[in-house]
Parts: sequence; structure tokens; C-alpha cells
Amino acid sequence: MPSHPADHPKHFETDSMNIPSRWDTWQFAFLTLWSRPETALPVLEWLATAEIPPNSVLYWLDNSGGSMAEKLRAEWQQRLRHRFRKVVWVECGEPFRSKSGETIKDPRRHVHVARLYNLIFPRVMEEAVVVLEDDMVPPLEGVRLLLDRMQDSDRVGLVAGVYRDRVNPGKICAALDKSRWVNAPDYDALPKEPFEIGMTGGGFTLLLNRALQQVLPVHCKAFAEGHTLGWDGKLCVDLTALGYRLLAHPGVMCAHLCPEIAAYDAGLRKDA
Repeated sequence: MPSHPADHPKHFETDSMNIPSRWDTWQFAFLTLWSRPETALPVLEWLATAEIPPNSVLYWLDNSGGSMAEKLRAEWQQRLRHRFRKVVWVECGEPFRSKSGETIKDPRRHVHVARLYNLIFPRVMEEAVVVLEDDMVPPLEGVRLLLDRMQDSDRVGLVAGVYRDRVNPGKICAALDKSRWVNAPDYDALPKEPFEIGMTGGGFTLLLNRALQQVLPVHCKAFAEGHTLGWDGKLCVDLTALGYRLLAHPGVMCAHLCPEIAAYDAGLRKDA
């Protein structure tokens, strides 16, 4: 006699396409610390056109000292408010001003930036944090690509886009060493797949917020020989100490809008 279907165990197939992803279920905090009016429009254009998760908040830290005119701010708030659940504007006072003879490596600059991020990081309650610096233009699908790698493991605390280092443009702004900013990969010789790093610049970075909150406040570290590890490098050291993995994603190449990189790119075109 034929058996009844109920006599057989049921086999359920998992359709991964129907499983809600972190893209749809997590809340995302986008943090942009803005102080350079000359690069504002490309960065704002990215915010207005990039793929943004549906549950996202934009925290806009204005450190321009008033150079962001109210009219411009109002126009962009109007354009961005439909892309984010809310736009939070935080006034952060005057930008960093270099003294005569100081370089971009000056410790005072690092301390200034760390102080600004400490104004906002403790206020962020969303599950994921996207740090977008004011001179960075990632690919439009950049957040999704970074998140794809963060979903691989709960121990991935940070996934970073890659971009040229303004001090050494032939390298990316990241290091393989887990304690000091040394052994930076060559920009033109990166592997195709994401790879583990020791530290990265904060230019375009996706952070697991529960990991971030464990290492606050962010701060810098000065070495005896005169080097300073900025807030982003020290953050990476602290995350690694807690057992989190840090990844760089060579599929997320970002344009770094700074004079040093512009001059380097001009030199490459001239030599071509």
C-alpha cells in the first residue's frame, strides 16, 4: 500500500534570498566629519546617490567654523532627508589650523580629530557605523560590499575601503602590522579578495558598533621616536586586542580628494 505523505519526514530547503539580511534589518549610522568646503560637493553627491541601507541615520559633524553657508546646508538637508531616516547636524566649532612648519603628521591634528569623534561616537546606538571622511568618494555600492564581508563572521569588527595614502601615495592607507603603522600594501599590487590588516585610516570604514563602543573613547598614541598613531590606527589596535578581525576590501577603491594624491595622479598621467 502506498505510504501517506505524512509518514515521511519533511525536508525544508533554506532559500537564502528570503532570509532578511543585515542590510534590511540593521540600523546604520553614517558619520561624516566635515571641515573642507573644497571637497564638500563630491562627498555630498555620493551621499545623495550611493546605495544606502533603508534604516540609516546621517550624523553630519560640521567642523568648518561657519564656512558651510546656511543656504548650502539647507539645500543638502532637503536633498538628503529622503535618503536617511533623519539627518543630525552637530556643530563642532573651528577646524584645525596648522602652525608654521607643521605637517599633516602633527600630533595636535590627531588629537583634534579624536576629540571630535569622541563627541559623536558615544551617541550612536545603531548596529553599524559608516565613517565617511570629507575627502573620500567611495564606489556607489561601497557600503553593501563592506557589509557583505562583515556578515561573514561576528568577529569581524571592521571592514575598510582602500585608498591612496596622502603621505605615501604608492601605498594604501592601511598597515599589515598590528601594533605600528608599518608594512603598508602597495596600491597597485593588492589581492583581489578582502584581506586581513592590522590597521587602517578611517576614510571609508564600516564598524561593528558593539565593538566600537568597547574601545571608547578613541585616542592617539605617541611613540618615543616621535611618531604618533592617530585615532583610527589606535582604534584598530584596541579592536585587535579584543579579538576582532579587521579587513581591507580591494573591491572598494575610493577616490582620495587631497592635494598630495592629485599631484601624484598628475605625475602618473605625465609619465604614461
